[in-house]
Amino acid sequence: MKGIILILALISCNYLKSQNQEYKDKLQLIVDLKQFLKNEIHLSLGTDFYETWDNKTTTNYLLYISSSQFVKSLNSHPFVYFGEDEKKAKLEKSKYDSLGYETLLYKTNNAISTKLSSSLLNFPSESILFIVIHEAVHQHLKGKSIPYIIEESSCDLIANYASIVFIKKQNKSLYKKTLKQKKMNELFYKNINDAQRLADLELSPHKDKIFHSADKKLQNLIKRGNEFHKDRFNYNVNNAFFVRYENYTKHYFALKEKFLALQNFDFFIKYIEQMAERKPKIIDTIK
Repeated sequence: MKGIILILALISCNYLKSQNQEYKDKLQLIVDLKQFLKNEIHLSLGTDFYETWDNKTTTNYLLYISSSQFVKSLNSHPFVYFGEDEKKAKLEKSKYDSLGYETLLYKTNNAISTKLSSSLLNFPSESILFIVIHEAVHQHLKGKSIPYIIEESSCDLIANYASIVFIKKQNKSLYKKTLKQKKMNELFYKNINDAQRLADLELSPHKDKIFHSADKKLQNLIKRGNEFHKDRFNYNVNNAFFVRYENYTKHYFALKEKFLALQNFDFFIKYIEQMAERKPKIIDTIK
């Protein structure tokens, strides 16, 4: 019995050492990435950007509410934020469900804040790159008054492509995983856009079939993806689902065409900033 306990203790000790080293490697990756974002993409980042620790694991709740007839947010902003108040979020969801609206209660933890946390470090390295770059672009664009539906798509776009450029220079061993993640992200965007185009036709008799088909395709993608994809996309499809995800997907491929034509992160970011001055025409401009 003592022998078994000793073996288990050794296994546990080795696991903790391995986990600690993995965390150290990921923390160094973030340090190197921040330098890359500042020096090579010229993003303006605060001095506290992924510098301090959030030792408390929190879950925040965002409620998306749509008409049941077509994809349209009930509010001017796409979601209602409840912070950590799960009870209130669920009560509001039940209320709107009973009124005939379609809802999605999205859960997000402190991995999306700009603080270091175990939640963030538990993601694969390639996903940490994506998350940090996405949040870095948000911070750089803060106060620019860019339409939400453009900013989120732009953050994803830069995160997808900058992570690949960074990995090529800093850690080629992660290149295949980073490239796969980018391809999987774009497959999610494409499938969501395809399903939303059908939903937008208001084919009420076929709506459940459209949602079921989209659910099935997205679940198959989740099985092929990583923990980040499961965390981000594993929700049932309905009109509120599209209200949430269209901010990331609807204009992504139009923005991608612009980015590939410019072939430069600086030029693309300046394009987004300049177009914000001419909103709401920005969305027409990128089509």
